[in-house]
Amino acid sequence: MVTLDEWIAYYEEVSSSIDTDDYFGEMLVKCWSALKTKTADGRLVPAISYVSARDVNNVEKILRKSRRMLRAPPHSHCVNGLRRWPLWWRHCATASAA
Repeated sequence: MVTLDEWIAYYEEVSSSIDTDDYFGEMLVKCWSALKTKTADGRLVPAISYVSARDVNNVEKILRKSRRMLRAPPHSHCVNGLRRWPLWWRHCATASAA
């Protein structure tokens, strides 16, 4: 039996000889594709998955754009004592989804 620490140490060594993180991630997923886990509804799905650097960069780009949009509304956040933030948040959520 291999302990988790041994498994990690082995793959740390293997990863040092591989040029890119994406290639290493894809290799792990393919090597361990037979390893499955059950979801809450009982389906078997791959136990290991990998998200590419490109996909991570795309999500970061979307989050940065959303963050810029959420800095402040273009108008006062109070009108006649009523807070307008809920309307602004709804606007930002709709705009970032588009």
